[in-house]
Amino acid sequence: VLGRAHGDAANLLAKHANVSQRHAEVDVHDGEVWVTDLRSTNGTYIDGRRLEPFEPTHLQPGVELRLAADVSLHLERPR
Repeated sequence: VLGRAHGDAANLLAKHANVSQRHAEVDVHDGEVWVTDLRSTNGTYIDGRRLEPFEPTHLQPGVELRLAADVSLHLERPR
């Protein structure tokens, strides 16, 4: 779970007040990465498109995953 209060990234995200405490969940199934917005206040976005809450969405390598307005993450294939 990504957010200000949960997960490994909580310390990094704590300074971003527009990121919800439980913002989004990232899962890996059979080598594929999926992200689910957890009904965050300010949204979870893939390449600028806001995700619907609680609908897992496949993350392709090279896309931008954004939490709220100012936290961007990029998925890359392992080398």
